[in-house]
Amino acid sequence: MERISKANGRGLKDILTILIISYFILFSGQLYAQERDSEDYKIGPGDLLEINVVGDPDFPVRRRVTEDGKISIPYVRDEISVDGMTEPECADKLEEVLAEEGGYRNPEVTVIIQEYQSKKVLVLGAVQSWGEYDLIGRTTLSEVIARAGGFSGEESGEIRISRIHEDGRNETLTIAKDDLLYGRIDPPLQPGDRIHIPEDKIVYIHVLGEVNSQGTLELKASNMPTLVQAIAQSGGFTARASQSSVMIRRKDETLKVNVKDILSGKIKDVLLEPNDTIWVKESIF
Repeated sequence: MERISKANGRGLKDILTILIISYFILFSGQLYAQERDSEDYKIGPGDLLEINVVGDPDFPVRRRVTEDGKISIPYVRDEISVDGMTEPECADKLEEVLAEEGGYRNPEVTVIIQEYQSKKVLVLGAVQSWGEYDLIGRTTLSEVIARAGGFSGEESGEIRISRIHEDGRNETLTIAKDDLLYGRIDPPLQPGDRIHIPEDKIVYIHVLGEVNSQGTLELKASNMPTLVQAIAQSGGFTARASQSSVMIRRKDETLKVNVKDILSGKIKDVLLEPNDTIWVKESIF
């Protein structure tokens, strides 16, 4: 029994070691991906940069990129344009300027973006957290929805991306939710995109009178039933029901419908609206 206990202990230690190593491998991969995305990001107005020159006590410094895409640094008289550069490109630019104007010899500069302000998208609708989200490197629709906490559970079956192109042209992309969830499409987003996930609200239909199960039907707004479907969901007509005189009471009107004519194909079924009340009369015969 003692030997078995020790073997089990070694086995548990081995498993724990493997799990720890796996965690660090995965975590390192995530960090690498974040660093790579950060290096791909294009600096723009509003971004906060931390700039360091190795061996210089006057650094690091933090600079907010101006509206026209420029920053100022010590020992350089004029502002430097950094708009549209990545972190490495910006560092190379600052090394060049410091060597030419700042009196440095082979300066080593690092640039780290501390705050991302210039490349954002807006997420609205049926997500857990509405708001603006940064685009860091190549960011897809699914990544931004995940950052917004995911769908709320009241989403409809489509997602809309509104986009304004540089030439002023407006474009709206409509994507089926299932296509996104199953990986059939996951478009990269662009700065300024507006993502809207319409809500598929819970609505109610009231079915009263001569049906087998009177009450209120709870439905999704995107899946509104017809009159015949609502009656079927309520257990169908009773033996005493007057199928030729069914009333639909709405906010602004009352409709009288002959369901027999619908069933025989003489007239079309009636698509119901939220909060409709269906009243099935008792037949007098």
